[in-house]
Amino acid sequence: MAEANNNNDAAVTIARLTAQLKKLNEANGKYKQLLKLAKERIEKQEQEQQATISNSNATTTDTKQVVAVCQRIQHADQIWALLEWEIVPENEHDVFLSDHPRFLEWKSFPEESALHDFIRRDTGEPLPIPPYSYSPEQSLQIQQEAQAQVAAVTEEFRKFRIQTELAMQQQRATNSEARRNHTTHPSRATSHPPPTPSTQQQQQQQQQQQIEQLQAELQLQDTQWKQAYDVLLAENKALKSTGSEALLASQWRQRYEACLKEKEELHSRLQNLQTEDRYEAKYRDLKESFKLYRKKAKEILEQQHQQQQQNEPGSLSSSSSSSSSDAKLSYLKNLLLQYFLADDDSTRRPMEGAIGMVLQFSPAETQQIEAKRAEKDSWF
Repeated sequence: MAEANNNNDAAVTIARLTAQLKKLNEANGKYKQLLKLAKERIEKQEQEQQATISNSNATTTDTKQVVAVCQRIQHADQIWALLEWEIVPENEHDVFLSDHPRFLEWKSFPEESALHDFIRRDTGEPLPIPPYSYSPEQSLQIQQEAQAQVAAVTEEFRKFRIQTELAMQQQRATNSEARRNHTTHPSRATSHPPPTPSTQQQQQQQQQQQIEQLQAELQLQDTQWKQAYDVLLAENKALKSTGSEALLASQWRQRYEACLKEKEELHSRLQNLQTEDRYEAKYRDLKESFKLYRKKAKEILEQQHQQQQQNEPGSLSSSSSSSSSDAKLSYLKNLLLQYFLADDDSTRRPMEGAIGMVLQFSPAETQQIEAKRAEKDSWF
């Protein structure tokens, strides 16, 4: 009996040990499989790192060239550009194959000209440079502004619809009140003479025209609000989609060119107005000087007349000659002053004729002056 119990205990112990050994073998197999997977993954990562290093650091036998500028960012005082590089082996004859290894790399430049010089090609089509990418703060601000504009347009459209509905309800209430008064007070309707068919037809036509005009105005206003809402909604979607920076930059570029063109037109108009004002001021100065000369001449004539009445006939000739010489001298002085203050020849030429008349130039002297002027103008 004791021997049988010992045999049973031994069998149970052997079975327990066998089960534990089986579990250990299964766990060992799982560990081996995990180690194998980890080893394969490590080897794959090492291969990828070596490939990346070989791509970023091309050997002397390979050609490394920039094929595209993917992105451009302005950060602090530096310009960062995401460049796409392509490695072409030295023994490769066709450099335009698309299966060459490529990789992306960020590179900084101190200024815009350095970036242009770096990507410049001696031959072939130049590389396009994308516009600057917006920062997250700028993108968020633009999105908020677009949402605010859409909300404002939506609110205005809602108010317009409410006002339209209220106006229509008020018109219906007015019409129903008029019908009710007509039915409750038939004597009022019969007190007035019935309108003739022609008058009634004209009133109906006028009312119909007014109704059609109001409907057309409401429809036009509704269409305009819908178009504005669709435009803002499309702009908001475009800003949310890819390439929104380029679209926004092109829009601002168009607005800038339009403003610049308008500025140039206004500047040219302002210059024309300033030129006209300058000639007008010169004309006013000449006119004032001529008025002053006439006034002085009139005073001199009056003085001569008074002296002629007071003085003797013998002294009249001497006083008149001295007064006329004083008038000529004053007029000549004023002409010379205006001549020296003038800026261009178009203002000086009439003065030269007046000066020659006062100084009594002979025809030969006048001809000499004109010949000298023609000779001087021919050099220019």
